Amino acid sequence: MFSIIFTLIFPINCATQIDIFIESQCPDTVRLFKRMKALLDYEQIYQYVEFNFIPFGKGNEKLVINQGYEFNCQHGNKECYGNLIDSCVLEQLDQIDQLRYLTCIHQEKQQNEELINLSLKKCVQNQECVYERSLKCALSKFGNYLQHKAAKYTLAQNLVEIPWININGQHIPEFDKKFKQNPLKAICEQIDCKTIKVNY
Repeated sequence: MFSIIFTLIFPINCATQIDIFIESQCPDTVRLFKRMKALLDYEQIYQYVEFNFIPFGKGNEKLVINQGYEFNCQHGNKECYGNLIDSCVLEQLDQIDQLRYLTCIHQEKQQNEELINLSLKKCVQNQECVYERSLKCALSKFGNYLQHKAAKYTLAQNLVEIPWININGQHIPEFDKKFKQNPLKAICEQIDCKTIKVNY
């Protein structure tokens, strides 16, 4: 009985949860992933931190009978498609590969669907199965569901800017600001980075 109560108070998974709300065409999102690239040098961090990337941003959605959801995005249809591709890719990758993909795709040209697809192929490092599955996902009901899930979670935040950072389910403006300036340093203020020998 005691062990059950202990587990409820102190969950087995004690990783710091960081939700990152992003947009595929957002210049500030591009800047954030340039700074987050440094995290790829410290894979041990993923023992202590769990990232959740939510690609939707400052948009809205509506349910169309017999068609699923339609999305409107801050930077237009190309952003909606880019967000959808991101949702489909992220569903297939582990934490480290998610960050590798996002730091890559947000440095690439994404002015239209064709360029987004070319960038996708490059950024999944020629993993043909991920590339093909993502394109199919983007045209499927499952892809529509993934983007609806991202939209629903984003719209529940009442966010005022993108990127928008939550830690352990809460939006703390001070942490949001620090994370955008230096993600690695902000994380190391939350966890013990001494054993990781972080240089920031």
